[in-house]
Amino acid sequence: MGRPNILERLQNKLNDSAIERRDGVIIIRSLKERISLRHFISAVLEARHEGYQEITLDFSKLKNETVYANIAVPLAAFCDNLRTNSGVVFRLHETPNSFVDKRLIEPISFGFNEHSNNPLNKVWKFESPEDVFGIVTLLIDAIRERELITNKDALVSLEWSLNEVVDNVLQHADSDSGYVMGQLHSGQKQVVFCVADAGQGIYNSLSTSDFYKPSDSMDAITLAMKEGVTRSKTEHQGNGLWGLHRIIESGTGEMTITSSGARIHIGNDGQITKDSGPYLSHARKGGGTIVDFQINYQKPINIENALNGHRPDSYRVLSSLNETGERLMYRLDEKASGYGTRQSGLRIRNDIENLMLETGLPVVVDFDKIAIVSSSFADETFGKMFKKLGPVGFMQRVRLENMNSTVSSLVNKAIEQRLTEATDHEK
Repeated sequence: MGRPNILERLQNKLNDSAIERRDGVIIIRSLKERISLRHFISAVLEARHEGYQEITLDFSKLKNETVYANIAVPLAAFCDNLRTNSGVVFRLHETPNSFVDKRLIEPISFGFNEHSNNPLNKVWKFESPEDVFGIVTLLIDAIRERELITNKDALVSLEWSLNEVVDNVLQHADSDSGYVMGQLHSGQKQVVFCVADAGQGIYNSLSTSDFYKPSDSMDAITLAMKEGVTRSKTEHQGNGLWGLHRIIESGTGEMTITSSGARIHIGNDGQITKDSGPYLSHARKGGGTIVDFQINYQKPINIENALNGHRPDSYRVLSSLNETGERLMYRLDEKASGYGTRQSGLRIRNDIENLMLETGLPVVVDFDKIAIVSSSFADETFGKMFKKLGPVGFMQRVRLENMNSTVSSLVNKAIEQRLTEATDHEK
C-alpha cells in the first residue's frame, strides 16, 4: 500500500483533532486539553463570521468526557455571552450526561434549589452580590461536608480567595454576569475553583485608573497581582489577586490568570510562566478574564502570614457562634442532605468536625424540628464521632439538645454500641 497523499493526511489530522467545524456544526471530540478551548472559540467565531446564527454542538464523536473547571467555566462564559448579547442559538446533539450535569452551555442561576445539595462540578452564573454570597456559601459548605480538612486555615483561605475573585467580576469586569465552578479532588487533596467573565478585561479596567497605565494585557495582569493595585483606591482595596497570589506562593497550590489574550501561570514551585490565552469576547475590546486556582488543603497554610497579619472571618464560623462566642450552634434542621442515610450522616459529621477543628470550640447540636433519624445516620454521625473523640472528649466538646424521645433513643443506642465495640476491642 502506498503512502497516503497530502489530502488524506490532512483529513486524518482533522478526524483526530479535538474540535472540528463543518459549516454551522462544531464537532467536539474532547475538551480535556486547554488548547481545545481556543479551538472551540475559533470554530464558533468562524461559523458566526459566515453568518450562522444557529450553531450545533455535536458530541457524537466524543472520545473523552473529561472536562476540568478551567475549560468548562470560560466555555460557559463565552457561549452565554454570545447567546445573551448576540442572539446565537446553540443546539446540542448527543450530549453526554456528564456534560449536561456540568451545565457548560446553560449555567445555573442561583435560586435553582434542585442543584443546592450537589453544587460542585457545575457552572454557576452570578449577577449580583446576593448571587455571590449564595453560591460561595453553597460551594464552601459542600467542601466542608464532603472532606475532613485538618488544616484549620485551609477553609477560610478557600472562602476568602473565592469571595475576592468573584467580587472582582462584579466590581471591575463591566459585565452583566460572571461564572464559577468548584471541584473537589479528594485523591489529590485539592480544591479547584475557576471564575470567568466575558467583560472588559484587566487591561481596560486598569487603564481607566488615575494611578496605573499598563502597557499591555500581560503588564496589566502583573500589576493586578500586586498589593493595593486597583482601578479606584477610594472604592476598592485591590488585595484580592495579591492575597491569592501570596497564598499560592507559600507552596499550597497553583493559579492561572488569563485576560485579553495574555496568560500568567504561577506553579506550585513558585515559578511564573507567561504565554497567550483565549479571548472570551470579541464583540468588545477587552476579551474577558479567567482566574483558575488550586489549593492543596493538606499542605500547611498560614493565612495571617500570607495577608500580612490580616485574618479574614469565615461567614460560616461567625454565623455558628453563640452570643458569647464560646460555643458553636449547629442546627440540624438547616441541613438539606437529610437524616436517613449514612452518606448524609458522613456529610454532617465532616461539617461539625471541620467547624470544631477550625475554631477549637465545642459544638451544640440542636435537634429542634427533627422528628426522626435513621439508625445508620445516628451511628455515622454521632456513634463514629463518639468513637473518634472518646467518652471524655465527646462529653467535653459535643452537646446534643432538643431531641425527642425517639431520636434520643436512636442516638444513645448508636453511642452505646460504639462504646461496647471499643470496650470489647480493649479486652
